Amino acid sequence: MARMTKELLCKCTGQTRRKRDETQEQFLRRITHLYCADKDIKHIDNLMLCRNLSVLYLYDNRIQDMLLVSSASHLTHLYLQSNLISRMDGLLELQSLEKLYLGNNSINVVEGLENCKNLRELHIENQRLAEGEKLLFDPRSLKSVSKTLMVLNVGGNGLDSLQDLICLRELTVLLAANNLLQHVRELGDVFDHMTHLWKVDLSGNPCSFKGKYRDMIITMARGIGVLDGRDVTDTERQFLKNWQAMRDGKLRPVQQSVRGEERGRHGHVPSAQNILQRLKESGVKPPTMPPLPQRPIKISKSKGSSHSTTFGSEGHQGFPFRKDPLSTILPPLVEEPDLTPKNQGRNKTKRVPRSEADQHYDYKISFLRTIPPVGLVGT
Repeated sequence: MARMTKELLCKCTGQTRRKRDETQEQFLRRITHLYCADKDIKHIDNLMLCRNLSVLYLYDNRIQDMLLVSSASHLTHLYLQSNLISRMDGLLELQSLEKLYLGNNSINVVEGLENCKNLRELHIENQRLAEGEKLLFDPRSLKSVSKTLMVLNVGGNGLDSLQDLICLRELTVLLAANNLLQHVRELGDVFDHMTHLWKVDLSGNPCSFKGKYRDMIITMARGIGVLDGRDVTDTERQFLKNWQAMRDGKLRPVQQSVRGEERGRHGHVPSAQNILQRLKESGVKPPTMPPLPQRPIKISKSKGSSHSTTFGSEGHQGFPFRKDPLSTILPPLVEEPDLTPKNQGRNKTKRVPRSEADQHYDYKISFLRTIPPVGLVGT
């Protein structure tokens, strides 16, 4: 077992070196960091010689009492994890303390923080408690640090509720893994008061194995960015926000779109016949095919053609069915009135060549003969 003598303290100063003409007292008065971790130390001593000490590393030792740590009143960072400490004593004089690490000890009650007005981080996880016991919190200590505490680690302490932590409104990081938290709704009441919370770890609790656990926590802790070590994306948060609003009746579901509005009284989609009936009742004509061209077209009877048909604005005069209309080649000539002086008034006609556009139009007309005249009459 080692003792915190002057010689040991002078060797645990890290990169700070002692000057040649400097005594041990002068050197200890000048140092700001002490690295006394894993030295098998049982008692804290001689810290009053380190007047400017701000950071003290005493983890992985055998310290049972932390009362004499109060002699280093300028401490800002204190590391005492993995010792044998059972009570939080000696902290009333540490008014400048910002970070306190007390994990893996035997502390039953979080107390003695009434004068720690600048405390920003408290790590008191995995205390060695008796079976059936849980970590307790002194309301006076929590109230004293409620305006400054931002990081709290209470994992592995048998906690079945976080109601005692409601006063910690400035928390941004809450680590409460491996406890006995069961009710997600109760956690929602706590998160409602912690408006700055962005990182939460509840893994290993019974509530973390329930269905929709992650969705419910993200919905209740609105500003959360990391849950159980996994990032919460903006897309996931927005989706859950809309889902929650839809459950509360504040948002119209997407399913109630135009298609949903057209559903009948019994919830079925109307058929085409019902739609036509509704259009007829409302006086709206159903959509039909466009009418034929206004100018009359006469296709004369010739070789390869079994009939002659005239089309015009009045409609059609019939579409005789032809077995193979594409095999019929329309004649390259067409009869037109002969208006030469000698034939005027004699109803004479002459055969003239047709243009390619007319031939193409006649080809389409021959194809239309194969289609029954449904929907064209009366257009």
